[in-house]
Amino acid sequence: MNKIKKVGYIKNMKKENSKIKKVVVKCDKFWMDEFEIDSDIFSDIYMEAATRAIEKRKNVEGFKLTAVLECWEKKHYNIPDKHFCYNTYFVMLNSGLYDKAEIFRNNFMAMFQIDLQQESMVGDSNEEEHEFQRPTSGSV
Repeated sequence: MNKIKKVGYIKNMKKENSKIKKVVVKCDKFWMDEFEIDSDIFSDIYMEAATRAIEKRKNVEGFKLTAVLECWEKKHYNIPDKHFCYNTYFVMLNSGLYDKAEIFRNNFMAMFQIDLQQESMVGDSNEEEHEFQRPTSGSV
């Protein structure tokens, strides 16, 4: 009986103290998802949400991806300055899809002569706010 009370207490305490953010991830007109991310656990809630969106679809045949994924907190839907565009190549690496990320990168480079690995991880924002480590050439 004491264990049940303790578990309930911890669960209630966590709910009160956690900082759950509702984050929306959108891939152009193809799909859009919402995820609950705890900002006490993840330093970059947008990268985590984008990672979950790709992981959710990684085994779906023919799912579509664009070069960037747009992310925002649900409460900021109508505030474009609070929307962030994440480089899909880095999100795929964060998802553990190394081979697919390289194929995606090479296809994009062949079509547009732009190397996604050399581009910013997050739009024009300050990358210091985002803690993803950029891989060096050959490490992927």
